[in-house]
Amino acid sequence: MNKHDNSNYFLNELGSVVIGVLFSFSLVYFFGLEILGIWKKPSSCFFEISIVVILILKCISFIGWYLAIQKYNHTLPFEGILMYGYAITIAASLIMLDYLLYPSYNLATLYTIIVPFGWFLSSKNGTIIAGFWAAVLSSIVFFIKTSHINFTLFLSHSIVALIVISMVSVLLMYFKINKYKLKKSNKLLNQKILETELKAKELEQFVYTVSHDLKEPLRSLSVILDIFSTGNKDILKDDDVELLDLVKKSTLRMGNSIQAMLDYSKLGQNFDLEEVEINKVINDVIFEMDEVVEPIKPIFNINNLGVLNVYLKDFQLLFTHLIDNAIRYRKRDEVCEISISRRDIDHYAVFYITDNGIGIEDINHKRIFKIFQSLEANEKRKGIGLAHCSKIADLHKGNISVESKLGEGSTFILKISRELI
Repeated sequence: MNKHDNSNYFLNELGSVVIGVLFSFSLVYFFGLEILGIWKKPSSCFFEISIVVILILKCISFIGWYLAIQKYNHTLPFEGILMYGYAITIAASLIMLDYLLYPSYNLATLYTIIVPFGWFLSSKNGTIIAGFWAAVLSSIVFFIKTSHINFTLFLSHSIVALIVISMVSVLLMYFKINKYKLKKSNKLLNQKILETELKAKELEQFVYTVSHDLKEPLRSLSVILDIFSTGNKDILKDDDVELLDLVKKSTLRMGNSIQAMLDYSKLGQNFDLEEVEINKVINDVIFEMDEVVEPIKPIFNINNLGVLNVYLKDFQLLFTHLIDNAIRYRKRDEVCEISISRRDIDHYAVFYITDNGIGIEDINHKRIFKIFQSLEANEKRKGIGLAHCSKIADLHKGNISVESKLGEGSTFILKISRELI
């Protein structure tokens, strides 16, 4: 708290005391007059009990104040002094009230009010310590008013008070220990999250630096090859031209692989889930792929796919790769057909993406989902599209697999959790 907050706090405290005094005087007077019949008009006993009740109520209200302030991670000025001061005040007030009303009324169980102050002690067993002192203080009236006490009655009251104090002390200790454990777990979790974020940033920076440092020499090499080929085209033999072309293609393929690594490392950085209509997502993907789709004019059969919570950008990329894969590996002598349907099984939305393409051999069903494992030897293919799909499915607490036979088309089975929040 700053100075302004401190002054506001003390003003609030003063205001609550004034209101508490008026309320407590009225409460004690009417309670004593109408219910207990202790007095017919204000007396010295009335004023004493009123003051004691004010102190007790004020101490109890402090616990509420303290918990409310702690909830917002604020601190009280002179917190330790206030804590012990209020605890001693309520203990002294209870002894005074007990002295004034005993033996007409036994207040032994009322000493349980002291126990919650043990919550704020640094020790995990703070409530047990406070409970011990509450039990001790509840018996003080026995030594003060020895001549007026029925020992049997006092003992029975003390046993009841001890049971109540013990139960409250143990219960609060249990909650306090669990709070310590939860606080410790949250602290450890926050530390792990911070470490993970730092490692992710370091990895991202590393990948960016490495890819930049590797791509720059490749660009330089490609430029040098172009300059060399253009400047010496009159003296280069066919074998030399073919060799230079092979080197250039290898350079291009390596550049694509580096870019693919960079793209792969960026997956999963979008943490915002969105509830979307899957049909709209796929229609948007097809529209964005117009340059690929329009020349081939494939036939799309898309069922009603409903809505789902997804990481939208990653989910769009997943279907982009699957549709691109179906178009690229189509049969050249048939019209390309792509069907997409959905079934909800247990906690998963299961999508079936089926094409009538060239199919995939059984031996490659798992291999195709690994990074840089394209089945097509082509410098334009990065061999990472289906690896992207696998990682995106993992991000959605699901998986992806394929059912296919060579020459009979393929069905990609995509499972996405329906319980993402």
